[in-house]
Amino acid sequence: KVNGKKHGETTENLTLIVTADTTVEAIFEPDGYTVTFETVGERGTIRVTANGDKVRSGDIVDHDAELVITVTPRGTNMVSKWTVNGETPDGYEMTDTADAALTYTTTVAGDITVSVEIIACPTYTVTVISGANGSVSEEEITVSRNGSVTVTALPDAYYQFDAWTVDGVLDTESGAELIINDIKKDTEVSAMFKEAIRYDVTFTVVCETGNASTASVSAGGIEIYPTSTEPVRVVGNSTVVFTA
Repeated sequence: KVNGKKHGETTENLTLIVTADTTVEAIFEPDGYTVTFETVGERGTIRVTANGDKVRSGDIVDHDAELVITVTPRGTNMVSKWTVNGETPDGYEMTDTADAALTYTTTVAGDITVSVEIIACPTYTVTVISGANGSVSEEEITVSRNGSVTVTALPDAYYQFDAWTVDGVLDTESGAELIINDIKKDTEVSAMFKEAIRYDVTFTVVCETGNASTASVSAGGIEIYPTSTEPVRVVGNSTVVFTA
């Protein structure tokens, strides 16, 4: 520093033109810093490089070196949290919406101590609740983190599926079969049903005198018996078959 201000010269020699009282301070930086790292909990491997060269825990690395730390959990294990010099950087802890990062990169400017916690892959419970006038294909499902589940809403007779709610958020886009992907927390799902639209079906048979009718009608595979004066109500979208 020259008169309290950092000078641009970074070599060991400094040349000045002095025109007044001048204070010069030489600042020394260490040649390198200690890098210490470990994994805790479940099994996994950790690889560290400084400017591309492999580093072992406890090694001294150069000032301003690019340090890259990569963790590979074994099997289905996952990284829960990183601690770097006693603190957890943003994005380096498992949350309800994101997994912890697997690689940490920094420029060395001091001693660095890194600890990475590895855990067994978490499991979560998806609870499926059926509203009135219907049921669901599954009521409770256990799923591994980042897994998927499929549930189906089954309306009672004369009712139809209306909508789902997932953790209290209304979902009107999905049909009666709901697929939830990338699950990262316990989840509650509700199926709602509404009365189905029904239509009157009438059926008139005209027979020649003396001939008996064998005509029949079915709706949704179930035989019904409408007449020209007494209709039968059929749920909308049912397949109605008339057989003469």
